[in-house]
Amino acid sequence: MAGYISPILLSIREKAAALADRNLELTRINREQAAQIADLKAEIGRLDAEVKALKTDNDFLAVSHRLAASPDEIVKSRRLIEGWIREIDRCIARIRE
Repeated sequence: MAGYISPILLSIREKAAALADRNLELTRINREQAAQIADLKAEIGRLDAEVKALKTDNDFLAVSHRLAASPDEIVKSRRLIEGWIREIDRCIARIRE
């Protein structure tokens, strides 16, 4: 009877060791992929902010080109619009107080 159990126990030990090794490997892969996901999420956030800034610049340019015919007038128009935005922001801040 003991001769019959011994090979079974040895087989179970080998399989348990293989499973433990596989678990360690999968844990390592999981950590690497979690770090990669975090990096990609940070990159997405950075790119979203960049897209938002570029859209704002595009809106400024679109409005400026509608308001002005020459490049000098575009610069003046952009400064004027930026001033209006700052004034609106100040008004909103006062309302919140």
